[in-house]
Amino acid sequence: MGRWNRTGKKVVPLKAGQNGSSQTAAPKPAGRSGSRKRRFAVIAVWIFVLVMLSGIVGYFIYEQQIKPGKHYRGYQITSRIERGDTADTHYLQYGSRILRYNRDGISVLDGEGTIFWTAAYNMQNPTVSMAGNYVAVAEVGGRQLFVYNEKGTASEMEILSDILQISVSEQGEVAVLMQEEGRNEIQIIDPYAAGDKKKVEILTYVEEDGYAMAIALSKDGAKLVTSYFLAEGNRLTSNLTFYNFTGVGQGVNANRIVGIYPYEDVIFAELAFLDNNTVCAYGDNRLSVFSMRQKPELRWEQEYSQRLRWTANNEDYIAVVIETEDVSTAGLLQVYEKGGSKTVERKLSFVCRGLGLHKEDFWVYSELECLILRPGNKVKYEGEFQEGVQYLFAGKEPDQFFQVNGQYIEEMRLKDTAE
Repeated sequence: MGRWNRTGKKVVPLKAGQNGSSQTAAPKPAGRSGSRKRRFAVIAVWIFVLVMLSGIVGYFIYEQQIKPGKHYRGYQITSRIERGDTADTHYLQYGSRILRYNRDGISVLDGEGTIFWTAAYNMQNPTVSMAGNYVAVAEVGGRQLFVYNEKGTASEMEILSDILQISVSEQGEVAVLMQEEGRNEIQIIDPYAAGDKKKVEILTYVEEDGYAMAIALSKDGAKLVTSYFLAEGNRLTSNLTFYNFTGVGQGVNANRIVGIYPYEDVIFAELAFLDNNTVCAYGDNRLSVFSMRQKPELRWEQEYSQRLRWTANNEDYIAVVIETEDVSTAGLLQVYEKGGSKTVERKLSFVCRGLGLHKEDFWVYSELECLILRPGNKVKYEGEFQEGVQYLFAGKEPDQFFQVNGQYIEEMRLKDTAE
């Protein structure tokens, strides 16, 4: 049955499969279902890859940002090893490991008991300086000097005068401050040089220059800072003297002195290079920071009404504990970025026994109490020790620390919950 259109022609309905022309319908392409399966497989693989990448990124963010920034409420001891050393043994933070030394020798270990290297010597009063993988040990008042590399291989030297202080570079060069009657001598020694190991020699005289207090060698061994004080009647003057052994210093004078900063009524007993171009000078009541790309320039400083009791630094931060006049507190902890911005200030409820920092963790502790902070005054952990602690060090992981007490070195894992 048809119908009529406007032209008067009869319209006949098309049958199924007809398109109104003489051509037949195109056949269905072969293999379309296989193509669809391959497309679904590719999509599934990409989804799997994205999920895996998301998991990796999420884990990285957790480990590097969320986990370190957590506020832990307790800890547990997960392993311990016998100290097996003498009462005169000292411990230092050495990267994420521990450096241990006493009169009989030195070793590098981790808190799980793995000893990476050990060496023996015989010194009555050893002092240690560390930079990069190098460790220098010398006998204060004696003439022995050892420099160890990352494998514990030693270079031994006999110094001609009594040693007061040493400072090692990341290449193993050592600045040695020596004392003779009426004068001081500083030598920079390269223990690995084939010929003459003495690179620099500086002589000073007590009557003219004063008494030597401290030295610091830059990480690349190209710069040196010294601290001397001179007493004249009731007047006390300290001089911070900066040396540059590159072409810059050679063009200034024969001694390669590129700057001298005098201070009155303050003694700088400790100096440190945070990096090759930043010098920190710790006075008894002052903190002074200098930039030294070529010649020194005072970058910033802080003067205190009370004494500095504890100091520590790494490449990015400077930490100090200061005495206070407030009888309700046992001290004041301050941490600065090397540019001068204060990132932590905290009154302490206990007398400080030790101060440390590693990456962006800053900790202060007594024998029975501990406080670990992060930039912005954020508390990472605050609590009491289960046993009396002599030293506290950071491990490789954000929640890992090592404590040293009278008998053991113990691995300490921070926890979300209190005991």
